[in-house]
Amino acid sequence: MRPARELIWLLLLAAVLRLIFINQAFQLDDPDYLAAARYVAVNPWHPSWASYVFQGELVDMRGHPHPPFNGWFLGLALKLTGSEVEIPLHAIYMLFTLLAVASMYWLARRFTERPVAATLLFIATPAFLVHGNSLEADLPLAALWLLAAFLFIRGVDKESSGFLAASSIALALAALDAYQTVLLGPILALYGWQRSRRTAAAVALLVPVTVLGAYQLYESLSGGALPAAVLAGHFEHYGLQSLSNKVKNALALTAHLGWILFPLAAVSLWGRRRRMLWTVAAVAAAGGSLADRHPLFWISFACGAVVLAGCVQTLKDQSTDSRFLAAWVLLFFAGAVVTFFAGAARYLLPLAPALAMLAARRLKAHPGRLATAFALQMCFGLALAASHYQHSCAYREFASKAIDPTHASRTFLNGSWGFQFYGQKAGARAILRNQALELGDRLITSRLGFPVPFRLVPGTQLKLLDKVEVKPAVPLRVIGISGGSAFSTVAFGLRPFGLTAVPADILTVEEVTPYLPELSYLRMNDENAARQIVEGVYALEDNRYRWMSGEAVFQLKAPEGPARLEILLYLPPQAAARKVLLSLDNATVAEAVLASPGEHSILTGALKPAGPSALVRIRVDRTFRAPGDQRDLGVILTAVGFRPDE
Repeated sequence: MRPARELIWLLLLAAVLRLIFINQAFQLDDPDYLAAARYVAVNPWHPSWASYVFQGELVDMRGHPHPPFNGWFLGLALKLTGSEVEIPLHAIYMLFTLLAVASMYWLARRFTERPVAATLLFIATPAFLVHGNSLEADLPLAALWLLAAFLFIRGVDKESSGFLAASSIALALAALDAYQTVLLGPILALYGWQRSRRTAAAVALLVPVTVLGAYQLYESLSGGALPAAVLAGHFEHYGLQSLSNKVKNALALTAHLGWILFPLAAVSLWGRRRRMLWTVAAVAAAGGSLADRHPLFWISFACGAVVLAGCVQTLKDQSTDSRFLAAWVLLFFAGAVVTFFAGAARYLLPLAPALAMLAARRLKAHPGRLATAFALQMCFGLALAASHYQHSCAYREFASKAIDPTHASRTFLNGSWGFQFYGQKAGARAILRNQALELGDRLITSRLGFPVPFRLVPGTQLKLLDKVEVKPAVPLRVIGISGGSAFSTVAFGLRPFGLTAVPADILTVEEVTPYLPELSYLRMNDENAARQIVEGVYALEDNRYRWMSGEAVFQLKAPEGPARLEILLYLPPQAAARKVLLSLDNATVAEAVLASPGEHSILTGALKPAGPSALVRIRVDRTFRAPGDQRDLGVILTAVGFRPDE
C-alpha cells in the first residue's frame, strides 16, 4: 500500500476513535485551561494570570506546571465556537490527534519497516485513548513533540536547514506548551551527535531552554512574578515535591511503563534474554510488593522494570537506530521521575512513540505478535476510555439535576475537576477553605475531589438530602475513591489503573438546618462528634483522637447544673504549642502552660452556660507542619466537655 493511502487509513481510524467519545464531559484539569482560555479575551498576552478556586483556595495560573500555549489555543477555540460546549471544542482539538498520528507515521517510516504497525501501537496507548478528547496540554505536547522530532531527524538525514528551522519552530511551540520539552532537547541532540551534526545538536538543546527562559523573563518583567518561583512555592505549599511523593511518582510511572505496550508484548520484546528477563522481573516484583501487595501493581511494576532493563540492553545493540530509540525511552523516563510528582500515565506519552517503534523493529519478523499486541491494547485502552467517559459525564448529568436554579446562589461545591466545573456552570459556587455555611445554605460534596474543611455557624447541622454513587459500568478505573488507581494521580494509589466494581465517587447534597447539640461531654471518637465540631478540628485518627489547628471550636449541650469544663489533650514532642487558652461563650475561663510533651488535662472551676448550648473555644499559641502534611497542627485532642461539679 502506498504511504499516502496508509496514512489516510490511520488518520481515519484516529478520527473514528475521537468521534466515539466526542461528547466527553470536561474533567480533571480541563476546567483550569478553560479558565485560562476565558481570560485570553480579557488579557490575551497573559492567559496564565487567570484565577480559579483550587482545593478551596483562590489561585492564579502563574504557578501552573504548564506554560501558556494551551491557554492561547483554547482561547482561540472558544472565540471560534462562541461557547464552552464539549463537541465543538473536542472537534477542534482533534487536530492535535491527527497531527500526532501523521508525524508518528512519517517518523516510523524512518525507523522501522513496519510503520503502520508502529503507528497503530502508538494510537492504542491507553493514555492516548483516554485523554484524546481532553483539553489538557498533554496531547498537544505529544503532537508538537512528534512533529519536532520528525522534522529534526529529517533535517539531519537530508542535511536540510529548512527542516531544521521548521523543527526549531515546533520545538519552541512544544516548550510553550510544557516544561518537559527540555527533555526532547537531549534526545534530539543525541541523534544529531550520533551523525556528527553537532550544530544541529546544539540548536536542539538550546531552543527549549531559550524559549522557556524568555517566557520566564517576559512574565517576570510584565507581571512581577517569575512563574518558576510561583510554581516552586506551590510545590512547597502543597508538598508536591516531597520525598514520599517523588517515590510514589517513580513507582507509578514504572507500573505505567509496563502498559504502554500490552504487558505480554512488552515482555516479549526481549524474550531472547530470558535469564535477564526473569531476574529483573522477580526482583522488581518482590520490591514492588513492598509498596503495594496487590498483584496488579507488582506485576505491572515488574513489566515496567523489564522494559527499562531491555532498553538498557538495547543500548549495546549494533543498530544505531535501535540504540537511539532505547535512549529516547530511558532519557525521558529518567527525566519524568525527577521532574513529575503525580505519577500520571499521560506523563509518559512522549516516550510511547519510541517504544512503539522499538517494538515494530524487534518484532518485524512476527506480524502476528504485533497484531495481537495492538488488538489487546486497543481493547484495554477503549475499556479504560469508556469508564472515564461514563465517570466524567456523570458529573454533568448530576449537576443538571441536583442544583436548583432558584437556590443556586446559596449552593456550594466541595470538590474539584469536572464536578466543580459543571456545578459552577449550573450556578453554584466553589466553597473556600474554612468558609462558614449558614442556615439554609446547601453543600454538594464529591468524596473523590479533595473536599476541603469548612465550618458551620453555631446552632446548625448538615441534613442529607440526596446521595448519588458514580459507578461506571466498566469495572476499570482511571481514578476513584477505591481501586488504588494512579492513572491520573498517585493521590489514590500506585496501580496503573483500578480494577473494581465499587463506585468511583460518592456525591452528596446536604442542607444547613437548625441543630441543638446532644452531648455535653464530647469524646473525639463519639459517633456524632463531627456534628458538634464547629471548626478547627481534623478527621478522626486511630479511632481515638483528632488533631486541632491553632483554634478549635465546639458546640456542647449545656449541663443541667454547674459543671467543670475539661480538656484532655496530648502534646507530641514535635509540636510547637506551649500555651492553651480556653473560653466559654467568648469569655476566657482558663489558661494553661504545657511544660512538656505528653498527656495533659485542663480543668476549670464550676461553670453554668446561660443558654441551652455552649460554645467552647480552644486556642494554642503556636502551630507546626509535619513533612508532607499541609495542615496547621496544634495539639491532639481526645475529649472536651462538662464534668458535673463534685
